[in-house]
Amino acid sequence: MEEFSEEELNRQSKIENRKSKIKRGLSTGLIGSEIHLFEDVISTNEVAKGFASEGKKEGTVIISESQSKGKGRAGRSWLSPKGVGIYLSVILKPNIPSADVSQLTLVAGVAAAQAIEDVSRLLVSIKWPNDLMIGKKKLGGILLETGSTGSTLNYVIIGIGINVNTDISSFTQEVRSTATSIKDEKGVSLKRIRLIRRLLERLDDWYEIYISGGIGDVIEAWSDLSNTLNHHIVVTSSDRITKGVAVGISHNGALLVKQADGCVEEVMEGDVTRT
Repeated sequence: MEEFSEEELNRQSKIENRKSKIKRGLSTGLIGSEIHLFEDVISTNEVAKGFASEGKKEGTVIISESQSKGKGRAGRSWLSPKGVGIYLSVILKPNIPSADVSQLTLVAGVAAAQAIEDVSRLLVSIKWPNDLMIGKKKLGGILLETGSTGSTLNYVIIGIGINVNTDISSFTQEVRSTATSIKDEKGVSLKRIRLIRRLLERLDDWYEIYISGGIGDVIEAWSDLSNTLNHHIVVTSSDRITKGVAVGISHNGALLVKQADGCVEEVMEGDVTRT
């Protein structure tokens, strides 16, 4: 029989207590049916990919108190100080073409923005493709990763990071100029468990809407929350710069940019700056 130190037993007890608090009153059909909590991981997306490869069921959620190498879009890092943010990933296994995977970024964006508004009463917008914003500052982000065999989509990992009680003043000046947290905006701390529970519920609702009815309702809700549409923008990607007015979102999550000559271009990736 394996023996644990008193410190390890206390740690495990705290984890189980947090898990039970999240599950208490959680009203979801799929998301959060299985929850795994950790004190620290390299990244919750990495843990989720390992679990998905091992056959963990759809809806499994991985949450960590901190990440040593939190992942952002385009290979960037996501700062994940312990005990103040939400760092979680969800395993999904939708029966959709690989070409439609980006639609799930829209699903997660709508769910996360609405959940934050529900709990904090702050006005949250979405900056294409995956940033959760308050005003001009970033509050959170979404990272989508997939596992495939040939053309067959095996799983999708949705990673969500939110600055909840994060002390932004502890970050570098560069980060402070572009980031914010719920605590910074409200002046008081927020119970993270309450927000986690609401986030899982909103994601469960919107995933069901998406699976049963397609992307139409999601795009409509995303557009209402967008701070990108109907603005003059510049999109800087790895190989080009696109300028124009953001006029919509395509069915696959691409940004539709109307250029000066009237042509509308689909942009699949890049960093957006409003001009």
